[in-house]
Amino acid sequence: MSYWIVSYFLIVLLLKTNLAQDIQHMQVCIVQTTCKSCMEASNRCGWCSDWEYSNFTIGKPRCNIPERLIAFGCPSFAIKEATTGSVQLLQDENFQDVIIDQIPVQLKPQKIRIKLRPLSEEILRIQYRPAKNYPLDLYYLMDLTWSMQDDKETLVGLGWKMANTLGTFTNNFRLGFGSYADKPLMPYIFPGYEDNPCQAEHATCAPLYSFRHHMTLSGDVQEFIKKVNASDVTGNVDNLEGGLDGVVQAVVCGEQVGWGHQARKLMLVATDGSLHFAGDGKLGGVVHRQDFMCYLNSDGEYSMATEFDYPSLAEISRLLQSHKVNLIFAIGEDHREEYENIAELLKEKAHVATLTGNSSNILEIVEQAYHEIVSKVILRDNSTGSFNVEYFSNCGVQDGPQMPTSECNGLLEGHVYNFDVKFSLKECPANESLWVRIYNVSEVRQIFYNAHI
Repeated sequence: MSYWIVSYFLIVLLLKTNLAQDIQHMQVCIVQTTCKSCMEASNRCGWCSDWEYSNFTIGKPRCNIPERLIAFGCPSFAIKEATTGSVQLLQDENFQDVIIDQIPVQLKPQKIRIKLRPLSEEILRIQYRPAKNYPLDLYYLMDLTWSMQDDKETLVGLGWKMANTLGTFTNNFRLGFGSYADKPLMPYIFPGYEDNPCQAEHATCAPLYSFRHHMTLSGDVQEFIKKVNASDVTGNVDNLEGGLDGVVQAVVCGEQVGWGHQARKLMLVATDGSLHFAGDGKLGGVVHRQDFMCYLNSDGEYSMATEFDYPSLAEISRLLQSHKVNLIFAIGEDHREEYENIAELLKEKAHVATLTGNSSNILEIVEQAYHEIVSKVILRDNSTGSFNVEYFSNCGVQDGPQMPTSECNGLLEGHVYNFDVKFSLKECPANESLWVRIYNVSEVRQIFYNAHI
């Protein structure tokens, strides 16, 4: 007997709950006066499109829950109901480590189709796993002004050790080499010192140049050592260098530098001086803004240094982001704070480390910066307007709470990290061409993978 009593109360409770929900939806629906607003108000609303159906003024609103519309005399075929949301997987390949001639898969699913109605949301679980043995391109961009001569010699001595260090990260690494000094113009160089800028130091050095590309990215370590050893130091007047000119050319001259499409791209900038920024070119009469094209002559030198001003940090930030290059500033302790501020303005694409007097700790810097980069993932999207994307994750903490975050630190190779992504839509865009769009979710720190959503 008690079983039937309990069942009876459960049925009554369910009926009361459903009735309360119907009343709530009805209150939302009946105040809508257009089909558009009716469809957007709630997924329970229906619109009676029958011309003979009474209008709102005599107590029969065209927008109501479908059951009430039928009860009021609206033919079922004339009731228009809003479509419900859905998530469809279009591409969901398994994770794939780096294999020759195959693109690694670190994010899944790779492609989905989401249908959203206004004032609704859908949640999708995205999984991320760092791929093993990811290709690494390290371009060593060195300040070769006079004060860096000892550092160059140290780098030559560390050549094979650097290769061994990189080999612990991946067996698919390449090294490249470039150098920079400053614009060969007054007041960056004394008049009459063009052929030997180091006369003031009672020494002989190479003529001043802005940027020179010495070696295309390659697995030939012996060639890297040879190119570094053969490079000549030069000199300029002040302690400000044209390093940002070198950064731009090393990034945009992809064919000459040889950046790999599927590779982690690191550029290590080693210097003991400060940087020139946009506007400083006016001192030498250089007023034209950078156009961010490649201008390397047959000798690998930047040929437009006397025509284009230095770039701004905002421009450098956009350039690094678009080309997916990470900068490592290896600098002297006395410039640490200055470069920390620069790295902050460059946001996620720059790191700062302190060089010892002769750069003997350069291997430790490379190792630390590499692990800092690959152990962090940040998901970004290009959603705009009324379409909104939110991220939640416990970042691999077992039984940890889901936190609102799009980034995780301390990632380990081979481990899977979950992100719950909530897609929501406030309203249908007025521009109907935006009703179907492709949105990208991309990895920023764990570089070089795009998934279309």
